[in-house]
Amino acid sequence: MTTGGSAPRARWCEAPSACTHASPPSAAPTAIVSDCNDVTDFLRYDARTGAPKEQRKTDIAEVEVTLRLVDGNWLVSKTVVKQSCKP
Repeated sequence: MTTGGSAPRARWCEAPSACTHASPPSAAPTAIVSDCNDVTDFLRYDARTGAPKEQRKTDIAEVEVTLRLVDGNWLVSKTVVKQSCKP
């Protein structure tokens, strides 16, 4: 799922100011939420060694999170850290 500047805000999002898209109740239950977040120490790690793959950084950035409704629970299925932003 992708969102564009013209994506309508969905009424059934609990936080309409941050929700950029949600599937209608008749479609697959997913929602995309976008907001400014403190992404300090959001690092990728090597699964084999456990060592960080990148240097520590301090930043506030836009984060887009895709949620899926699974067995009555909203689970994060994708997280994308975008450009820096001001909260």
